Amino acid sequence: MTPLNLSLKKISDIVGGSLKGDASTLISNITPIEDATSGDLSFVMEDKFLNKAKGTKASALVTFKSTGFENEIIVKNTRNALQLLLAFITKNNEASNSFTISDTAI
Repeated sequence: MTPLNLSLKKISDIVGGSLKGDASTLISNITPIEDATSGDLSFVMEDKFLNKAKGTKASALVTFKSTGFENEIIVKNTRNALQLLLAFITKNNEASNSFTISDTAI
């Protein structure tokens, strides 16, 4: 899978969230909070995941309320934010993977 290489600022703009932390942090992957490592973005969808946020190794979180994490994007609805980000990624991947068929193809 191709890395995302999106800055937190760009992701914040896409999802319409409030960014706290280093806007230039680059995100390579979206990963579940318990499996995340450096370069990963995780989503905190419900209260029951707030405790996991404290122990994650993710570079950033998208959350519905502040967790006190170093880099986080706070949104009203995390599920909607995930949908917006996935739609952006899908649209950009389709554009970059577009191809043409040669006029000389048989």
